Amino acid sequence: MSCSSRWKQLVLGAVALTMACLGPAVPVAHGASELPAGIYYVQAELSCYVNAMGGVEFGAPLLTMAQVEVDEAGSRSLTLHFTKSQVTIYGITCDTFLDASPSYVTDTDGVTSGTIGYYETDGALVTEGVRYTLSDDTAENARQEQVHYVDSVTFPVGEERDTYGLTLFINSNVMGTQFTADRYPANLTVDWASLSATPIEQEAEPSEAIQTGGGDLERLDGLNIYTADEGEGAGGTANQGTVGTYRAFIRVPVLLAVGGAAGALVILGVILVILGRRERKV
Repeated sequence: MSCSSRWKQLVLGAVALTMACLGPAVPVAHGASELPAGIYYVQAELSCYVNAMGGVEFGAPLLTMAQVEVDEAGSRSLTLHFTKSQVTIYGITCDTFLDASPSYVTDTDGVTSGTIGYYETDGALVTEGVRYTLSDDTAENARQEQVHYVDSVTFPVGEERDTYGLTLFINSNVMGTQFTADRYPANLTVDWASLSATPIEQEAEPSEAIQTGGGDLERLDGLNIYTADEGEGAGGTANQGTVGTYRAFIRVPVLLAVGGAAGALVILGVILVILGRRERKV
């Protein structure tokens, strides 16, 4: 066998080994119907765009995360997690949030203010089976009232569609409106190809518990690398005098992928050294 053939085999072997290490590290499913019971991450985007006022996107800043739950019977549901956010309109900053029971109730295209639901492909509005939760903290509406805003919405998934039309009320400290299919569409785009194949509850336990600015412990799966908080509550003085806390978070699958790739490169290096020594002897 020639040196060139050996070199090609070694390179191909190293590539195959690297792909074998990286392949299982970030599992992806292409549909919730393929998954066992559990809760999974999925990528989703919410667009609640209003052409007026120079064009404003209200939806994207509110949605923080989406999860798919598959129960023992194979039924699927999609949970959207929300936060309060802000948008800027003509230089004025408005605090925005989802409101399930706005103080000012009207009827928009046959939909009562505060209604949360989704539209079927035939345009029928569905509210049955839709659940939501309210936040512990509050946001201020236009009447200077403190409102517990909607921080999650769950609805059943009978059909995995790329886009779901929603109806929901987005309120603010200035004004609010009900988004509907006919007037102001609220479109949820779901990338089912991004669906994680690893249930959230089966991911590795965190190596550390991270202390947030409020003093609560936030548990994250994976390897957490972070410095001590400055000032009180840090458990030390490692970061005093700096601007603030910073930390890096690495998921276990990513860590395994990096480790596998590094191992493959080390093996390739050793093989090349041995091959080089043999060629010198020849």
